[in-house]
Amino acid sequence: MIEAASVETLVAPPEQVFDFVADVSNQAMWNKDVTNLVQLTEGQPRVGTRMTGEFNRLGRIDTEITVFERPSRLVLSSTGAQADMTLDFRFAPDGDGTRMTVSGAVSLKGGLRFMEAALRGPVAQQYADRARAIKTALA
Repeated sequence: MIEAASVETLVAPPEQVFDFVADVSNQAMWNKDVTNLVQLTEGQPRVGTRMTGEFNRLGRIDTEITVFERPSRLVLSSTGAQADMTLDFRFAPDGDGTRMTVSGAVSLKGGLRFMEAALRGPVAQQYADRARAIKTALA
C-alpha cells in the first residue's frame, strides 16, 4: 500500500473549498488524470454519491463518497481493475482561508503490486499536484 499526504492553505472559506471538491463536475479541474467522469447517482453530492470515469494509466475507476461532513471532511473511495484508492480531504479554517489536508492510500493490484516501491514517489507527487490544482482553481 502507498500512503501519501499534502497540505495547502487556500484563500477561500472551508464551505467553498468543500463544495468545489465534492462537485463531480469540478474534478477534471484538479485531477489531470481523469477523463469522462460521470456522476451515476442523482442529486447533490452526499454519502453514497457514485461516479465513474476513465483515468490515465489506470483505466476505469468507480468512486463513491463514503464520508460527507460539510464543511470539514470528504472521503472518496475508489476501485478499479489496477488499484483501489482513498482520498481523504480535511478542511479547517485558517485565518480568512482554509487549511486543506489531502491524504490517502493506493493499493495496487496484479502486476502493479511489484512496482509499488517505484511508484511511491510519483503517487506522493500526484497528491501534492492535486492539492495545488484545487488551490489554483479557487484562487
